[in-house]
Amino acid sequence: YTSENGPTGGRTYILQVLSEAETEKWLKVLTKVSREARIERDRKDKSQLSRVREMMRLGYQSLWVQTFFALLIGLNFVANVAEAQLYQADFKEKEDLFRLMDLIFTTLFSIELAWNMFAHDVKGFWGDGWNVFDFFVVVFSVLSLLFDDLPLISSLRLLRVFRAVRLFRKLTSLRIIFNAILGSLFPVLNSVFILVTITAMYAIVATELYGQRAAEFKDFQQSMFSMYQVATGDSWASAIARDLLWVEVAGKPQEMDKTVMLFFVTYSILASMVLLNVVVAVLLDNFTRCVGEEEAANAAVRAAKYHSISDMNVSCMDPVMEHMCYFESKEHLREMSDSLFESLDTEMSDQLGFHELKMGLETLNVQPKIRFTPDEFEFMTLGGVLCDGAGKVTRWHFFVICQRLLELYTKRRVAKVMSGESIDDPSRKGLRLAAIKLLLSHETRILPSDMP
Repeated sequence: YTSENGPTGGRTYILQVLSEAETEKWLKVLTKVSREARIERDRKDKSQLSRVREMMRLGYQSLWVQTFFALLIGLNFVANVAEAQLYQADFKEKEDLFRLMDLIFTTLFSIELAWNMFAHDVKGFWGDGWNVFDFFVVVFSVLSLLFDDLPLISSLRLLRVFRAVRLFRKLTSLRIIFNAILGSLFPVLNSVFILVTITAMYAIVATELYGQRAAEFKDFQQSMFSMYQVATGDSWASAIARDLLWVEVAGKPQEMDKTVMLFFVTYSILASMVLLNVVVAVLLDNFTRCVGEEEAANAAVRAAKYHSISDMNVSCMDPVMEHMCYFESKEHLREMSDSLFESLDTEMSDQLGFHELKMGLETLNVQPKIRFTPDEFEFMTLGGVLCDGAGKVTRWHFFVICQRLLELYTKRRVAKVMSGESIDDPSRKGLRLAAIKLLLSHETRILPSDMP
């Protein structure tokens, strides 16, 4: 067996030799090469600094740390809401209280930023847009505290409210929605541009027609805002259009300006009923697409966790595990394990050594045939942990070994399904049953630490 983190991705290699002497020679060479490679790797890659950074990275990415900082962001947002609510309040302790709270939050977020920067390398930190956003928010917050008297710097205090956006990164569901909204903005700009262009055209015409009759259309800027009010349906008929509908002529009664009705009704239909719905439709279509892409990316990340497992070759015990995965209960699995143990224990000594296991497993009527090696024995027994003092596997040890191998077999098969590899229906059914039963019996699974 090779390391899952190494260049071979945890694959299992079976070396066939012609004699016992050649086997011993290969074992000595591989052991020596492996030991030298491990020492060289530790010397080059696992320096004291790299080990510390790895521990810091795992700690920073842990669920408890991320939950703590998510709660901290939420508390900071609540403090900003309270400060805005009490903006007009006049009591002595208000300024000191909120400044102290700002100092505490800024200090904690600065510690988080320093922790994040130390735990990741330059590419890992600056390659993440969320990290860049965190950096600038924290830097501006620190500057606003240090140089509060400067006009430009003091205005940066307003950026503190953007700390709440960082909450989207901590919560997966919010992050998916937020990223989907950002990904939908650029495709929707084309439809927004059409809406703005139509509105600008109507604003120019409105300035020419009604600029002398209403303050809402005295220049292009006022006209654009008024047309935006019409597009939103905010009482435009009573507040804007109705006053323009009748025209006063000297010495004559008021006359109806029919162009007013035509102008505002056509724009209202075109803007609020057609173009705004087009913008919403485009936004919704791209939002749905971006959500699907985000979920697919997350699924790919989850599948990648099992990639090294799915790349491993078939274990020598997989043909046996394929039959054992149809167990009905933990007691049934124990019976299957005991039955296999008794068939292998030809000497009826109630214990199995390497040679007995090798002889018994290689004579089993399974396909493909099992080729049992000392490395397989070392892997099965966890380096001798699942053996008695004499290096033998007892009936109890064998049951624990079967549980462990069955769990690894199920994980490999599930990983192959996740990677898209086809599996025949009978095997797929047994795999589903084994996975469900292993999950249900997980709490009662026997661990090496539980051995008598």
